Amino acid sequence: MELMHYGGGPDADLIAARPDVVVCEIENPFDIQLPTRLLRAVPQARVLMVADTGKQAAVYELRPTRKVLPNVSIDEVIEAIRFGLEQNSGGTSPGLDEALYD
Repeated sequence: MELMHYGGGPDADLIAARPDVVVCEIENPFDIQLPTRLLRAVPQARVLMVADTGKQAAVYELRPTRKVLPNVSIDEVIEAIRFGLEQNSGGTSPGLDEALYD
């Protein structure tokens, strides 16, 4: 594991480092502005936001998800368009929605 200090400077420095994980101390770990900016710069990374009190934290990540529609019908297509991956059934990769908005 390699640790690097990133003081919030140019995103080019962060992009060049290609981190797997970015850990940040922040007043409100549930404010999505900073993790959104970091994930735009390094979409392959996980972003861990830790409250400056140390009592709360949130993990943010981007990842492709898939829901398999076997023997697809027009009703299933319409449902997929309307609801996307909201319903976590067998072929769906779980997202972070619950963690982000709880």
